[in-house]
Amino acid sequence: MKKLFYLISLLLLCFTLSAVENTLPKATVRLYGQIEPVETKIIVKNEVGEELEGPNLALDFDFPATSEWTVTRKLYFYYSSHLTSSATGKLTFSVSNLENEGQDTLPTTLSLVPASTFSTYVDGASFITTFLSGYQEEVEIGELTLRVQKTASDVFPSGTYTGSFSINYTDGP
Repeated sequence: MKKLFYLISLLLLCFTLSAVENTLPKATVRLYGQIEPVETKIIVKNEVGEELEGPNLALDFDFPATSEWTVTRKLYFYYSSHLTSSATGKLTFSVSNLENEGQDTLPTTLSLVPASTFSTYVDGASFITTFLSGYQEEVEIGELTLRVQKTASDVFPSGTYTGSFSINYTDGP
């Protein structure tokens, strides 16, 4: 008898729960989210991987006291972005010779090596790079090498030699 009572109570509870489920209104929940695009950021790192920031940076060249030498400094270029569609940009570099108060000049050259198939070397001093869509973090663009060379026949007085190096970015090829 007790079993019958428990069985009837259980069936009654099940019918009550199913009736409650059917009387509840249906609801639709809409979810919204937005990912904002992030502009392209050009990152410059030195030979030891330190990020160089700011508009006025200095690269030091220590010249040996020997009859001939070559001194180089390398800079590595990367980009980070989160673009809705791919874009193209051009990095153009220029370098002046190092001069000792306008009197003596150490010839300075630059060379570029692209780091991926998305970057190409053009015009002797430029990279054209395709910035991929979606999230990109520190994607390699290329390597720039500044070179100062003295041959055994060159005679340069001691002193401080200064020059300039500039980078210009433009959208498009």
